[in-house]
Amino acid sequence: RKSIIPGIASRQTIKENHIRALDPVKPMSDERVGSGRVLENPINLDMEEAGRLVEPNFGINICVNSASKHSGLFCGDFDKAWKASCLYIQKSYGLPIDHEADIVFVSCGGFPKDLNFYQSTKSLFNAIKALKKGGTVNLDDLNLDSVANDEGIAVIKSLISFADSVKKAATLREPCYVSRHIVDLAEKFNRFYIAHKIASAEEGLKNARLILTLAVKNTIKTGLSLLGIDAPEAM
Repeated sequence: RKSIIPGIASRQTIKENHIRALDPVKPMSDERVGSGRVLENPINLDMEEAGRLVEPNFGINICVNSASKHSGLFCGDFDKAWKASCLYIQKSYGLPIDHEADIVFVSCGGFPKDLNFYQSTKSLFNAIKALKKGGTVNLDDLNLDSVANDEGIAVIKSLISFADSVKKAATLREPCYVSRHIVDLAEKFNRFYIAHKIASAEEGLKNARLILTLAVKNTIKTGLSLLGIDAPEAM
């Protein structure tokens, strides 16, 4: 639908559409507006109305992945094709948030998504959904490609699945699932550490790798705490 607004729309029309992101009464964003929110979203409803006024015969929606490569193509009825592309994006790239965190590190994904702060704020809107009330969001200039390698992805997967191991240990009353996971995570991080420089890497690479290192540290510390073991601060 952006082929109409903002695509072929006037500056005034675009302005009137974007201003619907604000609450009509309170000095705040409209709570009906947000990522993935379609129903009753005033911006969406305005764009739907614009589509009906133009009466397009055919709609083309191209979906891209995090590397800006084409990953999906939805064509046909202007409204139905767009809604199908939305479902595809949510299913392919949406992630459930199983708990809120004290601090969330977020990157907008590099150029051109970091072209200006107006674009970067879209990452903040998503990050806030995973944040505890009173928590901290760190929007950093991270080169996430520095951890998007075989070793880094293996570490990230182990970090994500740690909660499942804890739940399994609690359900079966078998703490060994936690201890095994900690050992496995440590081994995976050791392979990452051997293959990729951290402290001596250039700034963008270094920051992302340090954040991954911090996540591993905190996860291992949590696992040891669950087992009743104090984690050393240094070795």
